[in-house]
Amino acid sequence: MASRPDRAISLAHAENLRKEGLEAFAVPAQVPGKGRWYRVLIGGFESASSAAEAERELRAKGRIEDAVVVSLPYAVEVSGLATPDQAAEATQVARRSGYLPLLRQASGDRPAGSKQTLLVEAFGTPREAERLADLLRERGLRPRVIRR
Repeated sequence: MASRPDRAISLAHAENLRKEGLEAFAVPAQVPGKGRWYRVLIGGFESASSAAEAERELRAKGRIEDAVVVSLPYAVEVSGLATPDQAAEATQVARRSGYLPLLRQASGDRPAGSKQTLLVEAFGTPREAERLADLLRERGLRPRVIRR
């Protein structure tokens, strides 16, 4: 969707796309000759062909001018965040690293004060995902790298 050198602008763009109902996220990327940039992506597609179809639809609506379909199948998940402080800490670690995490209510938990799960996408390899997982472990959290 977009790529910018400014983390805050990229995170805000991804948040606005989420408000429009898109599964958007921001990820840092090292761009040769330019340094660290922050890419805004949309995802959650079952296949490359469904991603390409979404690209055509967004282009027809004037939402994008250009896009590239990429496969970034790995994510970092932190389950069982029992307190608002735990969820806030995990979210801030991810945001400071340039990612826009999703916080979801864990299924099957009691509605009032239920646990949350943090999900951070998108990584091309497990090794890339482990870098963020290590930062979360330093905060006493228990992340795991998953394939989506």
